[in-house]
Formats: sequence, C-alpha cells, structure tokens
Amino acid sequence: METLEIKPVKTGADLRKFFNLPGKLYKDDPAYVEPLRMDLKKMFNKKKDPFYKHGDAQSYLAYRGKKVVGSIVAIENTAYNEYQKSKTGFFASFECIDDPEAAGKLLKTAESWLKERRLTQVIGPLSFSTENISPGILIKGFEYPPYLLTAHALPYYAALVEGAGHKKAMDTVS
Repeated sequence: METLEIKPVKTGADLRKFFNLPGKLYKDDPAYVEPLRMDLKKMFNKKKDPFYKHGDAQSYLAYRGKKVVGSIVAIENTAYNEYQKSKTGFFASFECIDDPEAAGKLLKTAESWLKERRLTQVIGPLSFSTENISPGILIKGFEYPPYLLTAHALPYYAALVEGAGHKKAMDTVS
C-alpha cells in the first residue's frame, strides 16, 4: 500500500482537489446532491465569508501516493466558544475512501490543529456556522437524497469516525 500523507490545503489547486473529492467518492450514489461550487468557494474564502470575522479554519487533504483519498476541515468558532463559555472545536467536510488509517490520520490532524488553539472538546461533523447545516453522519436511508439542512454520507463513514475514537453524541431524525 502506498504511503499516507496528510497535507494542509494551501493553494487554489489544493482547494480544487478538496472540492472535487466528494464527486469522485459519490460518483455511483444516485442520492448524492453536490453542493453549489460558488457557495463552497465563498465558504472557504477567508476574505469573503463572514464566519472568519469570529473564527478560523484549516482544511486538509489525505493522499495515498499522489491520489487524494480524504478531506477534513478543523474549525475554531470563537463566537460559539465565548457564548457557550466552552473550549470546543469542530470538524467538517469529512470525506474519505473506506480506509481506517486515512480517516484516523485526518481526524487526528484536525484534533491537533484544535489542540494548538487550546480547544479541549471536538464535535463533528458540522459545517462552518453555528446553524449546523448538514450536521452529523447519515447512518441509514442512504438511498434517499438529503433534505434541506441534512447530511448525506457513505455507509462506512460512521464506522471510520467511531473507529478513530469518536463517539456519537445524539441521534437526529429527518
């Protein structure tokens, strides 16, 4: 098996790889609905998205050799932590092939970024805002397209995240 490497997203080319990964992973999933590229570009633009006035984020890609096999974003939401009087960090945009090593290293890398900011609790996957757009991991109903503000995932995602040491906080129903 080729070497696994986790790299921060730094360039426009990296960001395109980040945006293109879900389409590759879900190519055979008729229920997958790709997000609008213009919305993604705005959300990941630190000069245009208002989130970055009260928070920060770092995106990462996992590579096996030269192939992108996973992605994640580590998020610090200062406004959330001030309001909740907490030290909570978040992860989002978790996408990965069925590879426990890649998933584990992506999650550990995000956790390390959050620890550097003295955040002691990790919640995810969530989106950048405190509105929690597309929260959680889908655990059944994979054959249905997502409803507004609901997550869609590949059937093995829950096992990857739990296998990396994360525990489910709650169930939601849509």
